[in-house]
Amino acid sequence: MPIIDPIKLKNMTAGDDDLAADLAIMFVRKLPELRAQMRIGIETGDAVAVASGAHQLKSRVSYFGATSLHEQSSELETAAHNNDLEKMTMLHDNLFTGVNQLIQELRELTKLSLELNTE
Repeated sequence: MPIIDPIKLKNMTAGDDDLAADLAIMFVRKLPELRAQMRIGIETGDAVAVASGAHQLKSRVSYFGATSLHEQSSELETAAHNNDLEKMTMLHDNLFTGVNQLIQELRELTKLSLELNTE
């Protein structure tokens, strides 16, 4: 099942393919920082960092109509607010499986390479 909702993306960008490509590039450029923030937050028990990263990711995936990732980000943010380390770890891993699929879909949609260094 696709992650991107093409109708929502088209509405967000008023059908401007260049704007969609720019959004994809900005998303991919910010992603390693957000992922590291959340991963380090989980490793160090910094729930505030995890919540902040999840909130930012939640906003960014909504540009693409990625409802499932928006919901997963919201769940991770809630788990962080509840300081539930075990749940944060599981949700983070599941979320980034979906994020990787989103990146692949963005590559196909925009015809860009969208190189990502996540480690």
